[in-house]
Amino acid sequence: MTARQRLARTRRAVVGGTVLRAGLVAAAVGLTLLAGVAALDLVQGVPLDARSALRGTAILAAVVAGAAALLPLRRGTTLPRVALWVEERRPDLRYALVTLAEREGEGQARGEHRELLEQHVETVRWEPLTRKALARAMLVPGLVAAASAALLLVMPAATLARIATPQPGDAAIRRGLRDEVVSAIEVLSATVTPPAYTGAARQAIDEPSLVAALAGSRLELRGRGSAARVAATIDGRRLSVYGSDGRWSITMPVAGRPFAILLRDSTAGAERIVAVEPRADMAPRVTLESPVRDTVLRSPTGRIALQATVLDDFGLAALRFEWIVSAGEGENFTFRSGSVAFAGGSARSRAITGSLSIDSLQLTPGSMVHIRAVARDNNAVSGPGEGVSETRMLRIARASEYDSLAIEAAAPPEADKSALSQRMLIMQTEALEKRRPRLDRRTLVREATAIALDQSRLRKRVGELVFQRLTGEDSGEHSHDDLSPEELM
Repeated sequence: MTARQRLARTRRAVVGGTVLRAGLVAAAVGLTLLAGVAALDLVQGVPLDARSALRGTAILAAVVAGAAALLPLRRGTTLPRVALWVEERRPDLRYALVTLAEREGEGQARGEHRELLEQHVETVRWEPLTRKALARAMLVPGLVAAASAALLLVMPAATLARIATPQPGDAAIRRGLRDEVVSAIEVLSATVTPPAYTGAARQAIDEPSLVAALAGSRLELRGRGSAARVAATIDGRRLSVYGSDGRWSITMPVAGRPFAILLRDSTAGAERIVAVEPRADMAPRVTLESPVRDTVLRSPTGRIALQATVLDDFGLAALRFEWIVSAGEGENFTFRSGSVAFAGGSARSRAITGSLSIDSLQLTPGSMVHIRAVARDNNAVSGPGEGVSETRMLRIARASEYDSLAIEAAAPPEADKSALSQRMLIMQTEALEKRRPRLDRRTLVREATAIALDQSRLRKRVGELVFQRLTGEDSGEHSHDDLSPEELM
């Protein structure tokens, strides 16, 4: 094997040894910092913010140290440089190896000189010394990395979890060299698990005093100490406290009303209160974008564009456009209804569009079409919640209106567009009365309340029209400051 071939093999060993040493240096720096934080947490506990910051610092320091250990490769690992590195450790080569590396690289080596240099280099074995030098370079970082890794391996699993994945609520699982506590409710953490239909992640809270949670969630309180020492009550009702491995926990559902949990430590005589504030899943918010306003049509032909936007807290289950066609006069009305449904999904906002053919409704002069958008959410706890947009009305003009001064040049005024006729309210009430045996109390109250609100708006609108016709005033709800009570009566 020629001197150049031996030198090339040494060059590959130097490059590989440098890369391996850089990896050991990075591991040693990172593992040492993590082991130090873990040891400190084991002794006295490290706050969540500090653990999160130190974990990122350890990773950054490891990357920087590894990059610094690779700097020799950037300066170059050419054959002449490797030859100089070998000559520093074997002076008896007398620069023969460097001369061969430089001249062969330039193509200037002469035959007789080369033979003499090759013969001299062949008598010197530098490979064992090179291996020892590389091993010494990797010894210190390798030992430090191994010691730090061994220290982390003997740490409790809870400590490693707190360092590797620091998160709120892990104070109750800390294992320390002195794990006894003065009070079993001194260290407290809470975990809120939202209902499955929301798709929301669990929330952990350290040292909670007020917990805001969606109604239907499950709340778990955890602490360190014996479960036999802890008593928990809500409005005098005692809760079950479970204990395991020196830890205690309480699990309860979050109902629809606010409540407070009173915690007592029977041994230490300490008390603590955790307030829980349920938050309701709001019904979808529906806005009807088109038609923009109530409209009077000259003839029952054409198409009406429908467009609505829907927003919800956690996702929409179903959406639809609804319409009711009413025809007749006085109390003799006929009604027909229809709808167009759209699939929901997990999206929290959505725009729906469609169109309504006026020709297909078979309208006659005087007929009215009431249009609205309806959305239902995925609430499987207290719902589903239903949101309804404002109602728009389309009316077909009668032939007698064209020669009358009652025709309005503009669209109807912005009155209460969701007000239903008295006949429609009566029909809704009769339908609700028939369904009452099959409805639960909450649904019955909700639908009855909606009818009552529509009745109130209709009564107010009729009052405004009566007072406007009789007195010329805009509203029936006004004061008579200039009249005495007797004159007013």
